[in-house]
Amino acid sequence: MLERLNEDEDDFEFEVRAVRPYVHPTVQQRRRQRIRSIIISAIILCVPTLVGALYLFVFSSNVYATNSIVMVRVPLFGQSSGSSGGGGGAMAALMGGGGGGSSATPTTRAIDESYAVVQYIQSEEAFRQVEREIGFRKLMSQPGVDWLHRLSPHASFRWAYRYYLRHVHVYYDDFQGQILLSTYAFTPETSLAIANALTHASEHLVNRFNDQAAQDYLAVARQQVVEKKREWDQASEALMNFRLANDVIDPALSSTSYNNVIMTLVGQAASLRAQIAAVGKLGEPVGQVGPLRNQLTALEQEIDRQQTRLTGHNDALARTIAGFSTLTTAQSIAQQEYVSALSTLDTELFTIKRQMLYIVNVVPPRAPEEAQYPQRWKDLAIILVLSFCAWLTVRIVVAALKDHLT
Repeated sequence: MLERLNEDEDDFEFEVRAVRPYVHPTVQQRRRQRIRSIIISAIILCVPTLVGALYLFVFSSNVYATNSIVMVRVPLFGQSSGSSGGGGGAMAALMGGGGGGSSATPTTRAIDESYAVVQYIQSEEAFRQVEREIGFRKLMSQPGVDWLHRLSPHASFRWAYRYYLRHVHVYYDDFQGQILLSTYAFTPETSLAIANALTHASEHLVNRFNDQAAQDYLAVARQQVVEKKREWDQASEALMNFRLANDVIDPALSSTSYNNVIMTLVGQAASLRAQIAAVGKLGEPVGQVGPLRNQLTALEQEIDRQQTRLTGHNDALARTIAGFSTLTTAQSIAQQEYVSALSTLDTELFTIKRQMLYIVNVVPPRAPEEAQYPQRWKDLAIILVLSFCAWLTVRIVVAALKDHLT
């Protein structure tokens, strides 16, 4: 019974302690709590602000930005009617590149190459080109640059490339058809050098596009010129061999010469026949007629020989003329086809020039006069606001915990 009473007394004391009212802290305890609160508030509010101000106004390096705008365009005479020019934007592409209705128009090609230029500037190859041209790593790892933004001289290629991407911003405005390029560095000269290097690299890239397109476009025309030139050479060689084999320059001229000889002989034969007839009528002695008849016979034989040479079956000049005419016609046709192929090539070259892309510096890069970053007072205000938000959050959390505990 006594043991049970003792247990009841213990339970009663526990319940009394559990419902004991809150005891307000003493003045000394309140003072200590206030001092602790002030110290914590100072740490949360003042320390980040002071550290940020010390870094921003003492250690941070100025960052200079060079902004430039370029466009990939085609010549004005190479545009279709209604086209606004190369790089005319997505609206021109949707309209078929200025009314052409084809995705291969110069305007749409300029848009495609503009995106390619943007991708190239963001590529590792562009970083290598800038490194070769101006020494990007060396410029960005100068001792005068603050430690937070300085590139380590021993940085790996991947790390240096990521660092490069943080200091080069490029964007293609498809509505305006413009490439917006911004480069950031710790001196105006370095920022300008990076912008110039990337602009030159973009120009080389577009020229490479033009050369490749020209080679692809002109490959068939150039091959046609080579083939027609070879055919013309073969026809000329065949004609030359024919002349050497027949020992004649122009059979037509030789034929004319033979005809003249035959006509002369025929005239002489007719004259002899007239003389023989006249002698016969006059009753002249036979001895005078014999020599005339012999001359006539010789003339007739010569006439037959010349006619046989001109129209005979074996070494007839007519056959030579026919062969010569065939070869001459073949050579003439081959020559005309070669000239036509050259004309086609010239036309294709003109077409290529009409569609040649080029870079236009709408806003050329210039050395900045003032640093764009850091915006010290703005950054300090942001640090102060964030510190205040952190301090307010801590106060709310502490008050909630205190309320929960009491």
